[in-house]
Amino acid sequence: MKIIKNILSEDLFNKCRTELGEKFITSCWASSSLFWTKDIQVQQSGTCMITPVSPELHRSIEQQLKSHLPKYKKLICQYYVWLPHSGIAMHDDRTHIFGATIYLNEKWNPNSGGWFIWKDTKTPKTGVYKSILPKKNVMVLNDKREWHLVTSVASGCLEHRYTIQVWGNA
Repeated sequence: MKIIKNILSEDLFNKCRTELGEKFITSCWASSSLFWTKDIQVQQSGTCMITPVSPELHRSIEQQLKSHLPKYKKLICQYYVWLPHSGIAMHDDRTHIFGATIYLNEKWNPNSGGWFIWKDTKTPKTGVYKSILPKKNVMVLNDKREWHLVTSVASGCLEHRYTIQVWGNA
């Protein structure tokens, strides 16, 4: 897993936050419970709301990420709003060349759940897992099909967990 800090310029980060906020009052959202496979919904009682990033911001995001990403033919950028009790079970993003998460929250409380946890491939026999708490403008890049999950977001959080999910496809 690669962790890259300050992945987006401050200007682009703010534009993404603004666009996400504007989308809250539109009917452009899909629910993870309708199209995620059952294996990644195991023991998850919540849902993520998902909508595409606008074409304009998609192009800007792609330009700023390009030097960090493996080769791909198609890039998908989506906003995810992780509602209370949402998370994702252990998986390896096998249907994509790579997957990445960019954290959009200004700050995140460790007690709010939503931890990103992955199996350490450098020492696979030890069974060590690593984790990262969502942190503003950090990207976690899974370009080696590492097994990972997101712990359930706690109920009663003051703010939902906001991310941009980036997928590279052939």
